[in-house]
Amino acid sequence: MRVVVRVHDVENAVRFYRDALGLRVTERWTQPGPGAIFDTGRGQIEVYASSNGAEDPPLPPPTILLITPDADREYARLASVGVEALWGPATTGWGTRQFAVQDPDGTTLVFCSPAALPSPGADDTLGSL
Repeated sequence: MRVVVRVHDVENAVRFYRDALGLRVTERWTQPGPGAIFDTGRGQIEVYASSNGAEDPPLPPPTILLITPDADREYARLASVGVEALWGPATTGWGTRQFAVQDPDGTTLVFCSPAALPSPGADDTLGSL
């Protein structure tokens, strides 16, 4: 699957997706409007600047969910290169660990992994405190 995201500045988007997030660039072009495609491992994210930007109606930025083996490790890696989280990491009620960041154009990226299972016999409920 490929998610297509219109951006204001393709070079700025490339720096974010390639350099900060570490996604591999699979394709770049300059005409008719600049763009790039990034490999997420299970799909692709395409960013492009419209060739007639002023005439395009504004679109709400999408939210993209990216599966990662360890959300906490990915959170630490992104924080180490200066990417700030919007929220998280947090464990959901449905058993995932998630956090979110935002690209320079407002697209939200949610990183998600399975939550670690509690150790046998461990009780982390409030009643055990």
